[in-house]
Amino acid sequence: MAEAIIDGTNIDTNAFSYSAPKAHESGGKVVNLYNKYFKESLTISTPLILTWGAQEGMDQAKKPTGKFTMSLQFPNADFPNADCEAFLKNMRALEAKIKADGLANSKEWFGKVITNPEIIDEKFNVMLRHPKFKGTDEPDTSKAPTLTVKVPCWKGVWKSEIYDEDGEPLYVGGKTTGLVTPLDFLKPKTHVICLLQCGGIWFVNGKFSITWNLKQAIVQKPKASMEGQCFIKLKTADKEKLKALPPVEQDDLEPDDGAVATIVEDSDDEEPPTPVVQKPVVAEKPAVVEKPAVEETVEPVKKKIVRKKTEPL
Repeated sequence: MAEAIIDGTNIDTNAFSYSAPKAHESGGKVVNLYNKYFKESLTISTPLILTWGAQEGMDQAKKPTGKFTMSLQFPNADFPNADCEAFLKNMRALEAKIKADGLANSKEWFGKVITNPEIIDEKFNVMLRHPKFKGTDEPDTSKAPTLTVKVPCWKGVWKSEIYDEDGEPLYVGGKTTGLVTPLDFLKPKTHVICLLQCGGIWFVNGKFSITWNLKQAIVQKPKASMEGQCFIKLKTADKEKLKALPPVEQDDLEPDDGAVATIVEDSDDEEPPTPVVQKPVVAEKPAVVEKPAVEETVEPVKKKIVRKKTEPL
C-alpha cells in the first residue's frame, strides 16, 4: 500500500489508468481511477494544509443528509507555502488530465463522440472551487481555492483513520475506545496531512466529477483534559495507608454528642455582593482655641495733694 501512494506535490499523470464504466445502484455510472503501476485506486498524500473542518451536508430542505465532507483550503498569496503551491499545481494538472481523457474516451464515458473541449468543460464539475464574486456564479480566481473531500461513514461505521504527529492512533474504526469519531479531531482551522483515495469519476445527469475519500489524516495531538483523568500524585506511603485502612462502618459516621457540624452553603451560584464604597475618613484638625485678648491695665495716675500751711493769726 505505502509504495502505491503518490506524493501530492509530485503527481505523475502518466500513471493513471481507468476501469470500464459501471452502473451504480444509486444511479449514474462510475469509472474507477487507478495507479496503473500497482493496480490500486489512486491514492495521494497531501502536504500540511488548513481545513475548515468536517461537517454534515444538508439537502435542499436544510435537513441533514448523513454524509460528511471536509474542505482543504489552499493558502493565498499573502501566506505563500511552497508545498501547498506544488500540490495545487499538481491537482490542476490532474484535473486537466481527466478532462482530456474524457474527451478521448467520450464514446465510452458519455455514450457519444465529443470533439469539442468546451463541451467537456461544461460537463465537468470543477474539483478545485474558488469563491464566487458577490451576487454572481462567476468564480473569483484571484482567491485561493478549496478541495472538498468526503469523510465516509457507512452504516454508522467511520472509514477514516486519524493519527497524531507521532503516528499514535486517535481514531481507528473498531479499535478506538471511547465515544469518539473522526469529527472530534477534524475541527475548523485545524492543520492536517491527508491520505486521499480517489472515489472514482462519477457521471450523473450528463455531468461528471472526481471524488476523493479521506483515508487517513494526521492532526496535532489534542491537549490533555483535566476531566476524566487523575492528576493527583500519590505518595507510596499514602497509597499503602489507604489500602490498609479498615472499611468505614456506617455507625462510625454518627457525630459525637459534643460535635457540631457547621455547613457552609456553596456560594458559587450566588451573585457577588455589591461592594460598599467607603468614603475616605478625613482627619479633623484640632480646633484652635483663641485666647481672649488681654487688655493692658493702665494704672491710674495718683494726684499729689499739696496741703498749704496756714499761718497762725
